[in-house]
Amino acid sequence: MHSNNREKPPVDETGDDPARMNRDIMNILPDHSKTPFDMYRIIREIVDNGYFLQVKTRFVRICDAYNIPIVHNQDSPAVMIGQNEKKKGIIKHGSKMLHAFIEASLPKITLIIRNSYAGVQLCYVSVMSLWI
Repeated sequence: MHSNNREKPPVDETGDDPARMNRDIMNILPDHSKTPFDMYRIIREIVDNGYFLQVKTRFVRICDAYNIPIVHNQDSPAVMIGQNEKKKGIIKHGSKMLHAFIEASLPKITLIIRNSYAGVQLCYVSVMSLWI
């Protein structure tokens, strides 16, 4: 990591061809949109050498402080939040993530896999959104 937010993020040579086509992504998605699938398989198809980090609120803020871009993969159907989720604090924790993403000024790219609805749409969809 670079020493401050004014330096450009480091660029590592991964040996992964930047012009590589990801034709297998469409084979991962099931025909029926309500059938679950393994998002990790999609991620491994698009990231350099299959290496990635899962995003948490603190991580978003660190990336923002050092101007490190975030690529977000999204498949979020419209759902109603039930009592169990409310008791677990999903609204409280979700609002922290929403706030971190909205206030971040770093480059954000969203890959929308199938669906993008409700609060997730507001939070993660950026100017550079790609639909597959």
